[in-house]
Amino acid sequence: KKMKLIYNGVHPKNIVPTINLDTPIKLLFVGRLDFQKGFDVLIKAYQLANRNDISLTAVGSAVNESAQELPQIDSVQYLSWVPATQVHEIYQNADILVVPSRWEGFAMVPLEGMSMGLAVISSDCTSLPEVVSDNVTGYTFPSGDHLALAKIISSLDKVKIHKLSKNAQQLVIEKFNASKMIEQTFESYT
Repeated sequence: KKMKLIYNGVHPKNIVPTINLDTPIKLLFVGRLDFQKGFDVLIKAYQLANRNDISLTAVGSAVNESAQELPQIDSVQYLSWVPATQVHEIYQNADILVVPSRWEGFAMVPLEGMSMGLAVISSDCTSLPEVVSDNVTGYTFPSGDHLALAKIISSLDKVKIHKLSKNAQQLVIEKFNASKMIEQTFESYT
């Protein structure tokens, strides 16, 4: 009865989601390229979707020696860890963020992307459904299910992504705002 849930928050960015119908759809993955983060699920789904009008940028790297070699696919760009300022630029150049994690605590990457005006495709694991609502702020799929993720990627449409992106950014402003988090934390101590 004394517990109170206070969501983590990020500072909303003053960025208006834009749409360019003349360019390929740009998927973005930000995180470790490992089993927990589901990068293997994303790569399988991406290859299966087989759309020549979609590209993928993966920001991050594997953190253990047993990591497998990354598949070399023409439309996939791998970037290692980059400074926060460069990540923000990468978010701004993407159309939709993909978070295929198998498990998470409370992931901050979806909130960061949403604050930059990105819709999110995420697995339905742990806390992610609290942030990503299917067909509202993005799309969800069963954790580890590369076939379901491939179906989402295959059906992506820029006009729909744009609508979901605006909803995602609005959700950050209303529910996952750092100022709101600080205010609620302060109130809980008074």
